[in-house]
Amino acid sequence: MRIPDALTPLREPRFAWFYAARVTSTAGSTMAPIALAFAVLDLTDSAGALGLVLAARTIPMVLFLLVGGVVSDRFSRSTVVRTANVLSALTQGTVAYLVISGHAELWMLITLEAANGTVAAFTMPAMEGIVPQLAPRSHLQQANALLSFSRAGLNVVGPTVAALMVAGVGVMNAIHMGAWFTLGPALARETIGVRGWGLVLSAESVGLLLMTLVMLRVRLQRPLLAGMLGMSVFALPLFMLGLDPHVLPLVVAAFVAGAGVEVFSTGWSVTMQEHIDERVLSRAYSYDALGSFVAMPLGQILYGPLGDAFGYRPVLLVSGVVYLAAVLLVLSSRSVRDLRRVEATEPVSV
Repeated sequence: MRIPDALTPLREPRFAWFYAARVTSTAGSTMAPIALAFAVLDLTDSAGALGLVLAARTIPMVLFLLVGGVVSDRFSRSTVVRTANVLSALTQGTVAYLVISGHAELWMLITLEAANGTVAAFTMPAMEGIVPQLAPRSHLQQANALLSFSRAGLNVVGPTVAALMVAGVGVMNAIHMGAWFTLGPALARETIGVRGWGLVLSAESVGLLLMTLVMLRVRLQRPLLAGMLGMSVFALPLFMLGLDPHVLPLVVAAFVAGAGVEVFSTGWSVTMQEHIDERVLSRAYSYDALGSFVAMPLGQILYGPLGDAFGYRPVLLVSGVVYLAAVLLVLSSRSVRDLRRVEATEPVSV
């Protein structure tokens, strides 16, 4: 596929405006997770406390996802997205003020992250459900790849900048959130440092970013099979982190893992958008997200105490093994391996 063809979704004015707004919103969010992680660690010196803050956002997000899906299908998705983005900016802005001013306390961060998670429960279904309304159905893969491209491009710079600011100023998802995002910063703080961890997260996004360029031009004939194979690579940085963390090997492993995650992200989004009626797509996304996220708070809460009890590295190594086994279990399903793309049809007018 030629580059001009890959950029076809941007020729649709509504998608172009949505894309610009999505880039602006993502730019404001890329630095928040790593900055929050090290702010909590500096405040409490506890991986368990970090897990509580992360879970405080995830739990209400899980609880309200189905409500968010129904609201996004029954009302204007664009209105839902605008309202949710304003509320998200208010909650994250308050967190930033408290941390920078030195007035932050653990209970404040937990409360604000819970509010932010509630808002996210409405944002996610609306954002995903609106894409088929704005982009030609024959170019859904390119549209999703372009959205991933902007997200990854901003994430390349965001984590490193956030890490430098922090350093200067002061089931699979359960494993991902618990091992990578809870124990990862805690172990990195003792080994490769805050700057090193920022570089690792940026490398992950570089891999994702470059893979989006591939996704713009290469059609996934079996999107779920390709996606799960891509997800299997994420076990690599878990092993690297647990064995002997050094910046360069972790950067390489995270780069490869990021590329694999993007294959899954694009493949899964295209599968949902091609095989589900657009009129109930947001609700379907909310059910999907609920099943995906329901174990995340458990990982966020438990991984801190597990790391303290058994050591960060052993827990990360076991997590890598379990993660890889979970991916292989999914791949054992013939439905996952054999599902193919559908022929393009005219976009549904809503």
